[in-house]
Amino acid sequence: MCGGLPYSVEKAKGFFEMGRKGWKENKHFIFLLMTQNGDIAACIDIKSPYLKNAEIGYWASRSHRGCMTNTSIALLKLANVAGYTGLFGRAKKENTASAKLLLRTGFKYDMKESENCKTYNYYNVCF
Repeated sequence: MCGGLPYSVEKAKGFFEMGRKGWKENKHFIFLLMTQNGDIAACIDIKSPYLKNAEIGYWASRSHRGCMTNTSIALLKLANVAGYTGLFGRAKKENTASAKLLLRTGFKYDMKESENCKTYNYYNVCF
């Protein structure tokens, strides 16, 4: 989704190429959640190979908002097994749903980072 609308074919191809390249070059790791009919329902990623403190990101289509808690928990387990010792997420200050998701899945609010940023609140988790 881009601005609440489906990706154009060109944007979708770019997104898939970015994901493929990230895995190939060991730079970032995108996971897609697919519906039974093959549509993309959601996406979650680890944005870097830095095992001590990598950022996660996520989105879900409007009709699949309820899938992110379990997806985030699964990503945390996978990251731990892969050797990550810490992850962080950020949510726009007005995006309370995203903040609640991070807290629900074990992230802790990072007051210092959040107070130093006008746009985002930061959350951390350590294994």
